[in-house]
Amino acid sequence: MAKLNKDIFKAYDIRGTYPDEFDENAAYLIARAFAKALKAKTAVVGHDMRTSWGALMPELVRGLHDSGVDVWDVGLVSTPLYYHCVNSLKGDVGLMLTASHNPGQYNGLKPTGPDAIPSIAFVSNEDIWRMAEAEDFDTPAAKGKTLGQRDLLDEYVAKVIETIGVSSFGGLKAVMDTGNGMGGHVLPALTRALKADVVPLYWDVDGTFPNHEANPLKESTLDDLKRKVVVLVLSGLPAFGRKQPVDMRRFFARRGFLRLLILLFRRLDLVSLAAGIARDERRGTSDAFGPIIPC
Repeated sequence: MAKLNKDIFKAYDIRGTYPDEFDENAAYLIARAFAKALKAKTAVVGHDMRTSWGALMPELVRGLHDSGVDVWDVGLVSTPLYYHCVNSLKGDVGLMLTASHNPGQYNGLKPTGPDAIPSIAFVSNEDIWRMAEAEDFDTPAAKGKTLGQRDLLDEYVAKVIETIGVSSFGGLKAVMDTGNGMGGHVLPALTRALKADVVPLYWDVDGTFPNHEANPLKESTLDDLKRKVVVLVLSGLPAFGRKQPVDMRRFFARRGFLRLLILLFRRLDLVSLAAGIARDERRGTSDAFGPIIPC
């Protein structure tokens, strides 16, 4: 019987430090459990930029193959891009190696069922833990195979633009800090397509997070973004800042997010806003950018 750390099985996903809490054996066993629970025939797997993905992915795929599941590998993906891939490739199950906004030593799984519906709609993570812990798996008639590698980034960007109905940023300059997370993989293609005037901060995808933790809920991670926006605003340019979590899940969590931002900034008195920002920044006010960094 396997010994898996039950604490890594969260309400909606699976996360723990690598390799002491979540390791290659855990990836293999959990993949087998999801394959059985969802009666999967086809799976879509991907990963974020965490350095442990290279060790974990072969065992994740092996667990699916040993369960008779054929696998599409979509490689490096943000969470919304991963959801798109599960839908586009019609996966019965999706497994993405990621630990959301947690620091670089963490890794885990963001699992979905068909149509990229969160897996907890089909099976609880506690049941997955029990199944993996007991190694209660089915023996398939034949092992699965890898169907190939797919890069669906351009397809995804086109779908985002079609969905939000925005063709450009309308001359607005945007400062975007991705904290070396997955935003740096997706945003270049998206901002080029939208002809956006963007000042990138830390867009190099790097799972060691050399500049700051990619957690926008921590006020200190916004310091560089604030300073850059203030410089641009004081130079006379209308600008806003946007900080992304590691997996970029909040950027496209809501339909029409970009449309909302553009409409909002067309209606704001940006000169007055800039003056207030600069004043609050000089005072060291911690919420200086609250109004212009939507969650």
